[in-house]
Amino acid sequence: MFILNPNKKESVAHLWLNGDTVCKLYSTSKMRKKKLKLSETTQGKKVCHMCQINNKKLKTPFVLDKEYEKNKDNYVVNFNF
Repeated sequence: MFILNPNKKESVAHLWLNGDTVCKLYSTSKMRKKKLKLSETTQGKKVCHMCQINNKKLKTPFVLDKEYEKNKDNYVVNFNF
């Protein structure tokens, strides 16, 4: 599952797992939670780079959607905190 802002073009999709993003940005930042929507796909958005890194560290990694798997080179985004 992904959480994203469908109305903001430059936003990224975050991997959603157990009530938080895999990168923990949802619970530790001031994301505009009211504008975010859960989605089964990335809706063409890039996937958060930190979510991708943390996903690989999970005991049971999140399975990314088929859209992502087909075009994963286009989904890498670097976060600057």
